[in-house]
Amino acid sequence: MVKKSPVREGGVSHGVPLARQNNETECGTPPRPTKDVLITRLLEIVSEEVLNLIIEISAGVAAAAFVALVVALIVSLRKVNRTLDSVNTTLNEVQPQLEEVAEESKKTLGEAHVLLADLRAKSQQTDSLFETVEHVSNHIQELSSTITRTAAVQKERLGNVTALIGAGLDLFKKWRSDKNVDKKKRVRVK
Repeated sequence: MVKKSPVREGGVSHGVPLARQNNETECGTPPRPTKDVLITRLLEIVSEEVLNLIIEISAGVAAAAFVALVVALIVSLRKVNRTLDSVNTTLNEVQPQLEEVAEESKKTLGEAHVLLADLRAKSQQTDSLFETVEHVSNHIQELSSTITRTAAVQKERLGNVTALIGAGLDLFKKWRSDKNVDKKKRVRVK
């Protein structure tokens, strides 16, 4: 209900015309309401009826909107439910394949571990071979350096010996030539 507001000039206050409150005739009969009072009263009744009608229409629109919202929500939830059912079906189909792939992956990893262990063992075996080759290479390098130094020393000595032999040959030749000259001189002197 709408609360009525008091009308000050010739109107109604709390549902009772002001004329009744203030100007009752002496015989106790109320004076006849004026045109303005009647119009005001009529407007109050009509506006109360219109207001009730607007409230009822608003409530109907709100109820219809709520029903539309619930229908849309139900449709959406059904679509989501169908989608989830489809996902569930797909997962049920894919799960055995994933288990098979997982089993194959485990086998492959096991084989890879075996190969890796074998490779490590063979690598350790070849490590000693490479260490031996490295030692031999170091010894060969040391031998080569020693031979080079020895050859350099021998070359110097050989140069000295060659020089001595050359000098000796030169002396021998000179001695011989001196001897031959002495013989010729002796032969001439005799």
